[in-house]
Amino acid sequence: LGTSVSSAFMCLESLLLDRTVKDEVTGRLTEAVAYRIGRGPNERRQLREQVKKLYDLRSQYVHSGQVTGVKGLEGEPRALMLAMTNRALHREIDDWQG
Repeated sequence: LGTSVSSAFMCLESLLLDRTVKDEVTGRLTEAVAYRIGRGPNERRQLREQVKKLYDLRSQYVHSGQVTGVKGLEGEPRALMLAMTNRALHREIDDWQG
């Protein structure tokens, strides 16, 4: 679980964030995901909450090697990360193709 979520976050970070800026990764990524794949204010708010909770899960794994869970996360973490990453990648490909 930890490896899957961490890998998906690496993908999102490389896809959506400016590599030259190193600070505030969580905040910048949260906003990037919300605005890149969110389809309105309500979905963006929901995505922000999910990204923060999933990033907490990622941090647990990266910093301790264990995942103790995240309260209030609706859905299976791997499935949520896969869906988020998939949508972001498709948006990038669609924009690239014009």
